[in-house]
Amino acid sequence: METSYCPSCKLALEEEPTGNCIRCNYPFHGTEAEKSKHIGEFISQKGIGLDLEAIVKRCQRYLFIVTAIQLVVSFIGIMNNSVSFIFLLLNGFVVCSFFLCALFLKKNPVVFSIIPMAIVIMIFIVDYLFAPELLLSGIKTKLIILALLGYCVYIATKAEGFNKKFSNNDIDL
Repeated sequence: METSYCPSCKLALEEEPTGNCIRCNYPFHGTEAEKSKHIGEFISQKGIGLDLEAIVKRCQRYLFIVTAIQLVVSFIGIMNNSVSFIFLLLNGFVVCSFFLCALFLKKNPVVFSIIPMAIVIMIFIVDYLFAPELLLSGIKTKLIILALLGYCVYIATKAEGFNKKFSNNDIDL
């Protein structure tokens, strides 16, 4: 006989379930509405659920911070007359990309978190290829940017996994 599991608490059941789960009181033979309600309450009580909207807002805030950092870098370069037109053009592209990703983050959190991180990593690689001595220049800022973007990718992936595991539908943010 195959081992079956309670859909709510994942308790292994040794025999065909009758009535309710002994751990979480899941109604095995209840209506779909009763089962769904029970799972929702169980998730809420156990703190399993993630507040997806709050997570997306936090990641949006981080993307806006990274956008602001990129703008500050551009302005410092302009003030010092140490940047070329190509640098300003590329930095403008990066700033616009980050800003748009932050705006559209609710549509697809994973994709719009990965895009800015990929752009930043490509910038670091190109910087290293053309000016290896600049690799450690501004390392704290680079690490902060990577950490913020990495956190956004991680949390968006975690939230998406939670959404797929505990929901039949995508949660509309």
